[in-house]
Amino acid sequence: EKNKSSRPKPATITLNVENPLLIGKPLQTIFDTLKSKFVVSRIMHNNEIKSANKDMVLHKNDVVLIVANPADFERFQTLIG
Repeated sequence: EKNKSSRPKPATITLNVENPLLIGKPLQTIFDTLKSKFVVSRIMHNNEIKSANKDMVLHKNDVVLIVANPADFERFQTLIG
């Protein structure tokens, strides 16, 4: 019981894709780079929100909604934008 309450709770972070190294690459690139446990729930491209899948191509200013351990948020901000 004690362990369950001490585990970090997942939270969401929304980020704009600004890293030129990610633009034109599949979403899978983020998973390959970070090797953390997280979920990309949605991607907004051209004001259209879609469920994310690892084959989706990232574009500049796409908005990604990530569910992850808040301790990893800084890593996402550094990689994505």
